[in-house]
Amino acid sequence: MGHNTAFSGRGSTNAAEDDPRQSILQLDTKRLAAIKTTVIEQLAYKNKTFIIVLQETHCTTADKLVISNFSLAGSVLSTKHGLATFDHDQLE
Repeated sequence: MGHNTAFSGRGSTNAAEDDPRQSILQLDTKRLAAIKTTVIEQLAYKNKTFIIVLQETHCTTADKLVISNFSLAGSVLSTKHGLATFDHDQLE
């Protein structure tokens, strides 16, 4: 993603159906919003992501830290920064 995008990060580019590897998706969200959550869910599905790490969420309450099929493992709430880590519901 270029520098003018709404957020940036890294994810696995190998999402082959027979690939047994699990990926970690790390993104700088530059303020988490509903539309960004939808994109994160799509990226996670496409890349067989089992761990999502978000920075710069700018969330002050955990109720906004929701991603389908993932559980919030931990977070640091902040209006200026913020971090959140999620693990997939099927992660053992």
